[in-house]
Amino acid sequence: MITPQSGRFLFTLCYFQAERGDVVEIGSWQGRSASYLGRAVQLSGNGRLFAIDHFKGNVGKEHYYIVDNNDLSDLKNNFLRNISDIGLEKYITLLDVSNNDAAKTLSENSVRFLFIDGDHTETGVKKDIELYFPKLVDGAIVVFDDFSPGFPGVMKSVEALLENGRHSRVMAYENTIALKYNAK
Repeated sequence: MITPQSGRFLFTLCYFQAERGDVVEIGSWQGRSASYLGRAVQLSGNGRLFAIDHFKGNVGKEHYYIVDNNDLSDLKNNFLRNISDIGLEKYITLLDVSNNDAAKTLSENSVRFLFIDGDHTETGVKKDIELYFPKLVDGAIVVFDDFSPGFPGVMKSVEALLENGRHSRVMAYENTIALKYNAK
C-alpha cells in the first residue's frame, strides 16, 4: 500500500545503513514494501528480510485488504508470487504467524532495520515495540508507516518513544517517520 516514493526512501535508508543485521517488516500485504527492503538487503549484502504478516488484515478493517477474494484467501499466494516474480525469494523469509510467534524466531540484538506497518491501534503499535525493540542493534533504524493524525495510535506510540530519550528522529516523509535507536 506504500507509494513508490516511500518505497525508494525505505530502500535508501536500508541500503546505506552502516549497522549489520537483519531487516524486519511488520505488515507485508502484497509485497511492495518488501520488494524495496528485499532489494536493499540483496544489493547491500547486509542481512535477510523477515516479512511478518498473517494475511488476515487488521480487525474491523479487513475490507481494505481485499484484492480478489473477499475472504482474503488470495493474499499470501499473491505476496509469494510477487516476490518470486522479482527474484527476491532468496532474500526474504515470510513469517506467516502471529507477531508473538514471529518475535520468538528472532535473536536479541539482531535487527538493524525495523519497518512497522501492522496493527495501527495504540495497543497494536505498543505491542510491536514491546516485542521487537529488544531485537534491535544499537543504531538500528525504525520506520513507522502512517504517522499521521488519521492514525492516532501510531502517533501516540512514536511520540512516547521520542520522549524516552533512546530514540532520535532521522527524517519524516509522506506520513512516515524514521527513528534511530540508541541502546545506551
